[in-house]
Amino acid sequence: MNRAVTEPLSIREAPFDSPEVQRLITVMNAQRRARMPEFTPSGGSTVDACDFLPPHGVFLIATREEEPAGCGGVRRLGPEVGEIKRLFVSPPARGQGIATELLHALEDRAISLGYTTIRLDTDGGVPAALALFRSRGYCEIADYNGNEYARYWFEKRP
Repeated sequence: MNRAVTEPLSIREAPFDSPEVQRLITVMNAQRRARMPEFTPSGGSTVDACDFLPPHGVFLIATREEEPAGCGGVRRLGPEVGEIKRLFVSPPARGQGIATELLHALEDRAISLGYTTIRLDTDGGVPAALALFRSRGYCEIADYNGNEYARYWFEKRP
């Protein structure tokens, strides 16, 4: 059941390995497997909880009325290059602008971490995500990470 758009959204830092984040990641992985039966969470572009720790990373969770609605993180790829990973909004919370708010918050955090370039990849299975990235100024680039499940790679210089 979708929540009313007027309910306040809270975005805060959360450990990647926290139970609330891992519940969202489990749903995200199940959806990816439904689109790509060959998908395995240990393949592609893997992440570790320590990737999202200061001073080079951060992981955020968005909640409405204490219920996890979405998540995403920034990790370091290079001295001035950050990467957004695991940006996801739960199906009941979609269509409420949560992905836009999360992406904006992640970009702000990437800048505060000193990144002058932000990259991300996606399998393209959620057309609204592709539209969001393009509308936020991300440009398609060549494969930068060898993620076998990605079909699109993007970059932005905020």
